Amino acid sequence: GIYPIGSTVKLNDDSIARVTEVKAASPLTPVVRVLIDGKGRVAQNNEGALIDLLETKGLYIVQALNGSSR
Repeated sequence: GIYPIGSTVKLNDDSIARVTEVKAASPLTPVVRVLIDGKGRVAQNNEGALIDLLETKGLYIVQALNGSSR
């Protein structure tokens, strides 16, 4: 897929997130977990916000930062 599970992406609000789920019907709008929010705060213990980009209007991926990082 375009954004494989485990890949790291940058969102349009400058946050950094890891792809956790990809839906075959909407590969450009995966579910992501925020690693670093738009203000630079690092999420501890993999507890950043879980965001379904298909359901979250106005938030989208602007850049893939690397491949899979499992």
